[in-house]
Amino acid sequence: MQELYPVFLRAGYTPDLFWELSFGEVVDMIEAHENKVRLEFKKDAIIATNLARNIGEYIALAVGGKNSKVSITPPWELYPGLFTEEKEASEQMVEEAAWEEYKARRAGFVQRYNESFRKKEVKSDEQCNDGS
Repeated sequence: MQELYPVFLRAGYTPDLFWELSFGEVVDMIEAHENKVRLEFKKDAIIATNLARNIGEYIALAVGGKNSKVSITPPWELYPGLFTEEKEASEQMVEEAAWEEYKARRAGFVQRYNESFRKKEVKSDEQCNDGS
């Protein structure tokens, strides 16, 4: 039991609590603290890994330019379920941008078509006027 005392104190618990608990309870609290520390370490490792990945993607994009095949991984792919609202908003923005692009291309087509139609109409009017 004396061997667990310093471990228990390093886990952030008070000496009074140590002496109030049974051996099993002390072991359980130490194991719970170790699990908590392990999970925090895993979380930090995941964050560091994702940060390194993002830095690499941004560097590759900067070096390769706009023609680079590298894409930036959005947070909802790294943390599924955590950024669902942001994912939906991003998808909606992409759809709206695609729709606006389609409308602009369609308007350009209509304008070119109308211009070519007017040119044909002017030519046919000139031919009719020349033939009279």
